[in-house]
Amino acid sequence: MLRTFTDPDGTVWRVWNVLPGNHGEYNPRTVNHLPAEFVGGWLCFESAAEKRRLSPVPASWEKGSDAELLALCRDAAAVRPMTRSLLAG
Repeated sequence: MLRTFTDPDGTVWRVWNVLPGNHGEYNPRTVNHLPAEFVGGWLCFESAAEKRRLSPVPASWEKGSDAELLALCRDAAAVRPMTRSLLAG
């Protein structure tokens, strides 16, 4: 499920639940490289300027109000952008 909300600064955020191995073929090597706290999945918060992750996924997040999503977003950890060396594999 994908949700969208706007924070008080006017930033539009998209939020969705990520489940490792749920995007095509399951690759155990990829899951093994995840930090332990993300193996069970996470919420991804993404705006035009940044991305954040929150784990574990809170129960019923998809039914929460925009204010509740904003609070979860503020608790989420910022994700550093990938560098070219990481993208090259």
